[in-house]
Amino acid sequence: MSAAKRMARTFESAVLGEAIADMARDDERWRFFESTGLYRSTEYQGRQFEEIQKAVIALRDRPQLAAVPDADERFKLLTLEDLDNLPDREYLIDGWMSDGLNVDVGEPGSYKSFVAFDQALCVAAGIPWQDCALKKQGPVVYIAGEGAYGMKQRRDAWLHANGVPAVPDFHIIAEAPHLLAMDDVEAVAVQIRRLDKSPVVVIVDTLARTIIGGDENTARDMGAYVANVDRLRNEFGAAVKIIHHTGWDGERERGSIALRGAADFTVHIKADGHNVTLTNRKNKDGPLSDDLELHAVEVLDSCVLSLGSNQSGLSANERQILQSLPDAFGSDPAPASKLQAAAAVPERSYYRALQSLCKRGLLDVKKEGRSNLYSITPKGEAALLPTTANNCQTSAITTAASHPPFRGGSGSHRGSDSDSEQPATAAEDAEAERLAAKFGEAVA
Repeated sequence: MSAAKRMARTFESAVLGEAIADMARDDERWRFFESTGLYRSTEYQGRQFEEIQKAVIALRDRPQLAAVPDADERFKLLTLEDLDNLPDREYLIDGWMSDGLNVDVGEPGSYKSFVAFDQALCVAAGIPWQDCALKKQGPVVYIAGEGAYGMKQRRDAWLHANGVPAVPDFHIIAEAPHLLAMDDVEAVAVQIRRLDKSPVVVIVDTLARTIIGGDENTARDMGAYVANVDRLRNEFGAAVKIIHHTGWDGERERGSIALRGAADFTVHIKADGHNVTLTNRKNKDGPLSDDLELHAVEVLDSCVLSLGSNQSGLSANERQILQSLPDAFGSDPAPASKLQAAAAVPERSYYRALQSLCKRGLLDVKKEGRSNLYSITPKGEAALLPTTANNCQTSAITTAASHPPFRGGSGSHRGSDSDSEQPATAAEDAEAERLAAKFGEAVA
């Protein structure tokens, strides 16, 4: 009890002293308090008094506590036979999400957030994910560290495509907690405790947005981050999925390999146009899954992921633009404004699709005076060749061809590796600058 008195005296607060004294009367609550960073002087010295007092009072008043065993119950010795009594690792989604620590990595714009969003909604709604069996249904907490902008459109598209009216077990935290700071971890836990049922999975999107001020490249900061995520995982018995960016080469996660070492299950996500490939690179307690091919399909004002690949790799808007060149201009190149009118694609969507076609070599662009003239390339002509119905981007659930898929950006980070980008031509830069000046946003 001397430690409690010293802590109370440090701040000379009757309110704090009373809160600590109240916890001291409950052995279970006091053991839990001792196990937190609030108890250790190295954790609370120098921090704001108000933060400490609020956290201690919240700890005292919380209705439930994660069990903290007595000292003689910790670090128990097991025999080889005792291993048979330990629970086996299980899947939430068969072959694609474990009940432990999951890490998905991919370049910016690789649809990694769409994959996580799709999986999370399937778990919360209790439906299979991309023909993979759902092993456990229940509440989901989605930490949208990059903000909730665009999530309404993604929600509407997903509900429409899956024929689901609502998913009440899906919960969003629409801001980025600092998961290296104990008070933010506790604040997240406070919100989760208010649910009627504990979540079966907590998704963190992205690591970069929730390690603010930390250094992704050091094992120390990454290890502390994983330890704090494990506090949530252990208290609520939930799986965790962390969304992370790849480094400059696009092949491995950015920063320290401590995250990969701690993970139970890792997936590398790579996009080629609107085709998305998921590769299982680590399964700590089981065989690796075969690659999974998905493709993005436009629905309403966003897109959803559908099983299989789209052989042409074209969105509906891109197909309209390509087809308009031979239909309206024959073999002649077309200026951007006339091509837009012929394709009947809204301007905001048109320039995004136009730049994508140029980057992928499906359109050629030449400067003539102050205008850019666009012509279809042999590769673009090949992309217009008919494909089977199963692989057609403009499938039956495409309900609004005037909108392209919306993908997330890279976010800010402190790591030394930079995200890889394809170099743009001068003409592409000019189109991007013109659109940015008009709409105030990037078009890549």
